[in-house]
Parts: sequence; C-alpha cells; structure tokens
Amino acid sequence: MEKDILVQKIVSEVFKKIEEDKEIKERKILFLEEGLEETKLKYSLFISDWDEIDFIDEGIDEIKNYDLIICPKLPIMDLVDIANGRPSSKISSIIIEAILYGVKVICLEEGIYYRKFKNLSNEKFYLMMTGYEKKLLSFGVEIVKCSQIKNSLNNIYEENKSSCDKDVYLDKKVVTQSDIERLYDNGHRKICIKKDSLITPLAKDYVNMNHLELKKV
Repeated sequence: MEKDILVQKIVSEVFKKIEEDKEIKERKILFLEEGLEETKLKYSLFISDWDEIDFIDEGIDEIKNYDLIICPKLPIMDLVDIANGRPSSKISSIIIEAILYGVKVICLEEGIYYRKFKNLSNEKFYLMMTGYEKKLLSFGVEIVKCSQIKNSLNNIYEENKSSCDKDVYLDKKVVTQSDIERLYDNGHRKICIKKDSLITPLAKDYVNMNHLELKKV
C-alpha cells in the first residue's frame, strides 16, 4: 500500500514538472530560412542547446517572444529596406520588428549578397552598400561567420545569466518555497534558476501568488 502511494506521488510530481516547463518561457530561435531537412542538419550542431527552433516557412510566434533571430541570407533589397526602416518583405519585416522589440538579430557574413561583388562592382556603389551594412550594425544587428554561431549563442546565454543578480540566481536542482520566500523577503521580484531545476508545487504557488518573475537560464 505504501509503495502504491509513493508511486502515485512520483507520477504526480512528474506531471507537475511537465506543466511547469510549459508555463516557464524557454529560449527560442527563429531562423529566416525554410525548414528543409538539409537546413536543419546543417545548423543542428549550433542550435542543439536551444529549446525551441522555428523556421520562416513554419508557424512562427510573435517576434517579441524570440530570444534570437538568425538570418542566413540577406539579399540587397532587404539590406536596403532594413537600413531605411522600410518593411517590404517577410525578412525585412521580421528583422525591423525584432530591432523595435530589442530582440537580438544575427546575420551570417557568408549570406550578405552584395559582398559577392566586391572585386567587380563600381567602388562608390559598393561603398554605398557597406554604408547600409554599417547602419544595421548601429541598430545592434550582429554579423558573424557561420562557424561563429555557436559562440554567439553561448554569449547570449551568458548575457542572460549575468543579467540576473547573483543574489537572485538559485543554482539548485530543486527549488523550494523557502528558497523563493527568502529572496522575496529580501525585496527581490525577479528570480533566476537553472534551466533543469525542479520547482516544487508550493514554490510555484508562492511565485504565482506574489506575482514574481521566474526565469530559467
């Protein structure tokens, strides 16, 4: 009988954990490229540590809900439109909206189309294109090589982690109500925990009751 009760408690905790994971926002990436199998395979080594990946041809969430937008290919038209704040395509619209919301945008150096003509183009025309690119950089857009994506993802993870005050980062596998209550009593309203931490039901109730922000990093 006691064994049955124990099993029921374990099953109950597992289901509660699943529900908690659904409610706590995980990190999300949006790729501005079609989600073909070869595309997913190409970038799988870079994005395996992230929880949720969407592609431009799939059902995507609101742009403000993403942690990162990756643009593998940037045509001249989109480069010019983004630099001038003129959304006229799906790519330019998404990137402009991301900039407005402060969502991180990364463009891959190899995919910036005008660069292919460096040794062929009229010099002044090419300089005009580089001027548009500099505008994107001034807007906070990051341009990296494909091989540097992993480092960029790690940097964003560390930025998210460092944005949490050390006093409110709980490096624990199991977060209890007393852990949350102690921080709340010290005036903290935003609490960071490990991505794989288990939150007890009482701790979750305390967070909801006191309208606290719980972030997994």
